[in-house]
Amino acid sequence: SGARFVVRHPPLLHCAPWRRQVCVQKSSRCSPFGGGLMGAVRSRRLAAGERLGCVIDIETVPDPDVVGLAPRGAVVGRARRLTHRAVCATLLSFAERESDGSLRCLGMRTLTLERMAEGPLLGEIDTLLPDPESAGSMLVTYAGGMHDMAVLRQRAMRLWMFDVPRLRGWSERHERHHDMMYAYGPRAPHPSLAEVSALIGADLAGSRSSDPATRWIERGDWAPVVKRNRSDVCATFLAYAYWAAWRRGSELPVATAWTVLSRLIVAQGDRGNDLRRFSSHHLVGFAADWLAARTAAAAA
Repeated sequence: SGARFVVRHPPLLHCAPWRRQVCVQKSSRCSPFGGGLMGAVRSRRLAAGERLGCVIDIETVPDPDVVGLAPRGAVVGRARRLTHRAVCATLLSFAERESDGSLRCLGMRTLTLERMAEGPLLGEIDTLLPDPESAGSMLVTYAGGMHDMAVLRQRAMRLWMFDVPRLRGWSERHERHHDMMYAYGPRAPHPSLAEVSALIGADLAGSRSSDPATRWIERGDWAPVVKRNRSDVCATFLAYAYWAAWRRGSELPVATAWTVLSRLIVAQGDRGNDLRRFSSHHLVGFAADWLAARTAAAAA
């Protein structure tokens, strides 16, 4: 006579076979905004003395199934990430030369629930992340410790996706996970990514809208979601370059970051129009000339 509970197991798409699903769907169901720029990252070898890094950012919306079961207080404040799911993720892979800190972009990939189910999306993220056990590999985020990686971990657990070694490794506390929110504001209140972007000369405000991602998706308009996600990744990459330059006492990470990001954006053609604000900085040319002069003087 009591209430009857029915346990609904996740569909097989989200269990062990998800790895095969990712391979089959990769070429046809990934976001057109990412292009093929990151397709060869895994096979592309790093040059001697380089280490692999990855910037990741996700966009999230409430999961109605979770919200319906959660207590009212779980949908507001910091705990709200427990009720959210990732709908869009962008990963920018880069190489950093250990000797001088110079950076080069290897590619950028955007994934959305518009074109693939959540299980394959999480599996693809696990595939694209660097190996957390590899010496020198690193992950760069903005508030990723308390939001991005936490949401990805919780969603993988919900879908019974436990065989995700890279995602599992980076979602725990990791010494090579560089969270730029704490780098620029060690103590609360932490600065926003838009504030950090303004500091370093990147116009992130132009990619912002007052409409939440939920409203765009309900209208079937994924372009603003992708635009904000990709812009946040570019801004986080530049924030890391400035932080790395300060730690090294060298402008080379910043100069190379602006240069390689500009090349990456230009290589995307029309698909890179939403990122044009990150394609130039008034000091890039000056820095390049100064670096060339300093290199020539050192060689003399």
